[in-house]
Amino acid sequence: MRGVYGRVILSLALVIGGAPAAVRAQECGLVELGTLGRSWSRAQNVSPTGAVVGGSPRDGDAFPSPFVWRDGSMRALPAPSSGAATGVDSSGRRIVGETPDGAALWVDGVFSQLPSPNAGWATAAAINDQGVIVGATGPNLAGALATIWMDGRATVLGALEGDVFSRAWGVNARGEVVGISRDVDRRARAFVYRGGKMHPLAVPPGFSSAQAAAINDVGLVAGTATRDTLEDQRAVIWHPDGHPQVLGTLGGSISRATGRRAVNNRGDVVGESTTANGALHGFLWRDAKMIDLNALLPPGTPAEITRAQAITDNGLIAAIARINDTERAVRLSCS
Repeated sequence: MRGVYGRVILSLALVIGGAPAAVRAQECGLVELGTLGRSWSRAQNVSPTGAVVGGSPRDGDAFPSPFVWRDGSMRALPAPSSGAATGVDSSGRRIVGETPDGAALWVDGVFSQLPSPNAGWATAAAINDQGVIVGATGPNLAGALATIWMDGRATVLGALEGDVFSRAWGVNARGEVVGISRDVDRRARAFVYRGGKMHPLAVPPGFSSAQAAAINDVGLVAGTATRDTLEDQRAVIWHPDGHPQVLGTLGGSISRATGRRAVNNRGDVVGESTTANGALHGFLWRDAKMIDLNALLPPGTPAEITRAQAITDNGLIAAIARINDTERAVRLSCS
């Protein structure tokens, strides 16, 4: 099933943290993007021009292949093997991702392998409009360090002091980079790389670890903080001055902002959260309120949004939905 399920304007009164909160009207439309042949697909990112990237298996394949969806059609991106596309610039022309052979770049659909200084393992996560690419390289995943590619050359950024692992997830127009850094005990810290140096971001009070996933052009960072277990996590934003703010949940014990474009320049944040009954739903955090994206779909829409991955300044959201009991990539339009 593929198509536009429609638009609806809803005046919502949502329960946030147990108290009703009035939320300005929202308008959302949903397009189901299809697959490359098998039953499932997952969206990872979206450009302001509407191009969506992600991964979906082709007929006869067990593993996903990278795809781009634009102009109503999903197309496989050329790659030496399986993988997924994870980042896209504003034009939709430059796309980055990962394959078992390393970090990948597609320009107008033409594939190239990004160089790895460690000649072992590499992945690309995001790209900005200046062509700066971020990800990680290393002899293997366990030994990876955050890496930046500029003009075709890779530079390893290292890790926070005392740590042995790092991975870059997001980059903004100013070339500021965010991600995760871990010590030998796997304790995670969020970092921002700016001014040629990696800086730790404060772990919110009451939490034991954190990771950053995305950064907008004014330095607002989105990510996730964890208390003691993965069953007790919260989506977080770090303001440009470094102050963390916990965003809450949709009623359950978990919320996460993990997408490479999880925050836009308007300060909107997307992610996933458990509800009071334990269901995992995609959320939009806007005007200091966390909104269940499923509440913004027209009644009877045969889709349940389980995860929102990316949001653009013009309100396009790359998300994953459950449709007919299978995972499907979808694109939302939320003004």
